[in-house]
Amino acid sequence: MTDNAQLNELLDRWEEALENGESISLEEVCKDYPELLTSMKQKIAALEAFERCVASNKSPSPFANSSDNESSRDANSMPQSLEYQSNLIDLIQHDRGGLGVVYRAVDEKLNRNVAIKFIQPRHARNQNLTERFLQEAEITGRLDHPGVVPVYALGQTDSGQPFYSMRFIRGESLDSQLKRYHETKAELDSADQRLRMRQMLGNLVSVCRTIAYAHTRGIVHRDIKPQNIMLGKYGEALVVDWGLALPIGRGSKFRVTDEQTLRPVLTSELYPDMGEGTPVYMSPEQAAGQDTISPASDIYSLGVTLYKLLTGELAFDGANPIDIRSKIISGEFQPPTIHDTSLPRPLESICLKAMALAPHDRYETATELADDLDSWLAENPVQAHTYSRRERVLRWCRRHLGLIAGLTAGLVLLSAGLMIASGLVMRLTKQKIRLQGNAIQALQMAQANQLDGMNMTCRVAAKSVRLTMEASVWAIEDLAKSKDLIDLLSEGDSMIDPDVAESRQSQLESLLVDARCSDAENLQAISWFALDRNGQLVARSSDSISAIKVNRPLWMRPYFHGGESSLDPNLPREQRPGPITHTNITPMFIGKGKGWKLCSISTPVRDANKNVVGVVGLTMRAGRLDAVEQLGASGMKRIVTMVETRGQHSARLIHHPGMTTEDSAARENSSDETLKEMIDDHVLAQLKAIDIESTDPILLEDYVDPIESESSTGWVAVAAPVQVRSREYGPLKLGWYLIVQDQPYNVPFQ
Repeated sequence: MTDNAQLNELLDRWEEALENGESISLEEVCKDYPELLTSMKQKIAALEAFERCVASNKSPSPFANSSDNESSRDANSMPQSLEYQSNLIDLIQHDRGGLGVVYRAVDEKLNRNVAIKFIQPRHARNQNLTERFLQEAEITGRLDHPGVVPVYALGQTDSGQPFYSMRFIRGESLDSQLKRYHETKAELDSADQRLRMRQMLGNLVSVCRTIAYAHTRGIVHRDIKPQNIMLGKYGEALVVDWGLALPIGRGSKFRVTDEQTLRPVLTSELYPDMGEGTPVYMSPEQAAGQDTISPASDIYSLGVTLYKLLTGELAFDGANPIDIRSKIISGEFQPPTIHDTSLPRPLESICLKAMALAPHDRYETATELADDLDSWLAENPVQAHTYSRRERVLRWCRRHLGLIAGLTAGLVLLSAGLMIASGLVMRLTKQKIRLQGNAIQALQMAQANQLDGMNMTCRVAAKSVRLTMEASVWAIEDLAKSKDLIDLLSEGDSMIDPDVAESRQSQLESLLVDARCSDAENLQAISWFALDRNGQLVARSSDSISAIKVNRPLWMRPYFHGGESSLDPNLPREQRPGPITHTNITPMFIGKGKGWKLCSISTPVRDANKNVVGVVGLTMRAGRLDAVEQLGASGMKRIVTMVETRGQHSARLIHHPGMTTEDSAARENSSDETLKEMIDDHVLAQLKAIDIESTDPILLEDYVDPIESESSTGWVAVAAPVQVRSREYGPLKLGWYLIVQDQPYNVPFQ
């Protein structure tokens, strides 16, 4: 082993010890290699200097400015530090993505074209997105591989907007190449078709090996798709857009001696959204928002890319992203040969193995996927494919054409006839047993796949609801930190003064309107409100023309005191509760007017001394969350139900596709009694036994549908809790559960 390789291995061991919280000295790490101790210290010092540069959002030059010491150096010695600057001119916008925008420019000193990527101005003030942008630059720059675009420099504009420059790729995306091939395929003869297909597969092999390298550095891309694969004019294939790349460390099978685990300096403290990515190319675990993202997730996306390459079609389609995610987590796609029966079966087997629903059924590494594609290109056996006798014979014949040419036609026909005759006799004698065994095996596989798909649907539904609720929770918590709001509510006692009441009410309502309009599409709120420390409504912004009058006492409402239900409004003043001290989500209630099923989210407003000076909150329609409606719409194969297990009733339905929204009795009467659409007690007991900290759905026994009375038995159902977390106060009490039900498979043979 070379000294450099041994040094990298020692550095990896030292970093792992620090990550695990172990106290270990460099002398102890290098005890078997004392001659490398000095080199080890120098390398760590260089890495720490790099980290300081990136963390300060400056150009990541490993050389600090040391002009103060210049006079003390010998004139003939090399400088101890360098500083390099370049002028980038003639900027022309080239492309735009979700986070960044790319310009083409000219490096004036080197007279060459470069690409410059800026964070979009609308994201520049978002600290989390800015850190993600800088992390993307660092990861891209530190992935030293021919299949990754080299980064030249990281810097910032005079206004503080970060950017990084990189190689400008002259070429096209793999997506453009695929579209052109499949649009003109009918005009090509068979030889040209094979040549083009082999060229595209060769490009994909290069991409697989680039991703395999990233995995050996502990990086998962998370957004592999044909649009993120660029083809240079010299035949090179490059993987671009590492904006969603996730550092996950690496297991034993990804530890290559000459590579180090890449641990970015800038990693956001907020937990990453595991469901990020392009829906039609993401893995089932990404679609379900699981925290089990691994190299297997990238391998799945490579499989979906191969599917598009082979067929020209997307593996998954749907009316909306949630519909697509539901199909992905259920594994509902057609095999490639359904689109093109002429496709080689071994290529289809490679694609299906890479796209296996369970991560452990896919290729273990991207290198194995690349090797199987290379084997097919070389007409060697493919590990993912089980060859039939006919396929083995044909493959042997292609590799031994000279020998076959020497055989007589009579011998070939005789041999083939004997093979067919013997095979037919064996098939006839075993057909009945095999059919029955295959049927049972197919049933067991279908049942297992059905349960896996239901579990994933349940996870993605619960996560979709969580994200919707957390968006509202975080929005009011952000509003509660507004200095203007705190100042206005701190003077709440003076708000009854007619000289100042109107002005203060107007200012408060302006704050609520601004908060309400800032993200109206995502929050789904119907009203925002603010109460003073005594429970007096001091401002409200609502869609409803029949809004509750301001200055009305609402101390008895759960969103003020945090209880499960409203209190007697005639309670003596000394018995009235104080305001909530943490973020609260109320049980579901029926709103007056339209009779909607509602819930309120509220949080305390605290002054500089942490005293509660008021409460701010919003009200939203609990039974009309977009995520649940789209996943559980009437007419879909699976039914998605949402249940609440807190409040005045033991259990109530929040959503069920069989429930009407505008014409039900609950809309005609505003009484809470109309919400007694009770769930079965046996099922309720199982729901309450679920660990609310767990994200794994459980199988419900003897589930009875509470709405579909004609088909209320015989369902297969799974359930999972909806977990909502406050940024300020941690997990919140909610008591909501998602239930996914489906008709069971029947035995096809007796």
